Amino acid sequence: MSSASSYTSAASPHPPLSFVFDIQDGVLLRGSTVLPEAKRALTILEGNNPFRTKIPYILPVDFSNTPIRSIFVFHDPRNWALDAQVMVDLIMGGGIIGAPYVHPEKRAPEERVKVVFCNPDLQWGANFSRPRLGQGAFRVAFQAVFKGLTGGEYPYTQYGKPTTATYKFAEDVLRSHYAKVLGRPMEATCNVYMIGDNPESDIAGANATGWSSVLVRTGVYDGSTDPPTHTPTHIADHVEEAVKWAISRELAMSRQEA
Repeated sequence: MSSASSYTSAASPHPPLSFVFDIQDGVLLRGSTVLPEAKRALTILEGNNPFRTKIPYILPVDFSNTPIRSIFVFHDPRNWALDAQVMVDLIMGGGIIGAPYVHPEKRAPEERVKVVFCNPDLQWGANFSRPRLGQGAFRVAFQAVFKGLTGGEYPYTQYGKPTTATYKFAEDVLRSHYAKVLGRPMEATCNVYMIGDNPESDIAGANATGWSSVLVRTGVYDGSTDPPTHTPTHIADHVEEAVKWAISRELAMSRQEA
């Protein structure tokens, strides 16, 4: 059949076909120009066809020739060796897996792969009796491997507690939620309490932001070791006690001001 118009015009909720397109030159593109026929073909697949429904299609990407410009570490890796290897391959290969290794300092700035870590926690609390290694530990391990290979650590961007950007974002979200719940803007004098279990992230970030901080003993910090590395406003056994203490404190301060 030579054209879409030669198909049956009966509507069907389940088209009997689907497509995979080569996205390199010659099918949908010629250089940086989209072929006119490609636009018409995709319009057909988006619903302008005898089936009167969308027809599934995909445009697979050939990553062997597509540079990856950024690496985002969103969560604690499960396989440190594999993930460190992939990161090294991308950084040294200019964003292409399998490319010859070239030291990043010898590449143009636009060819260097950016690395972003989303959580600096060296440890985190879990069901196990002792804290577990977190994403921060993976970052330290990766940098040690990279330094062993190249002689120096690789530059990176860090987000997550206790970074200023993370606490600024949290404050913006809190202000929006405050206005939605109470129907009025959050007062500048409103005291914000950060309740957390990790002195290095939760308490350090809250103290630096000017919030009140409450450290609970149910996670990374359990009170059985040395005093916390960052001093909180208050230490509580658990989150319920922390919330009750903060409310009592605010009530007492209100009475003093009255």
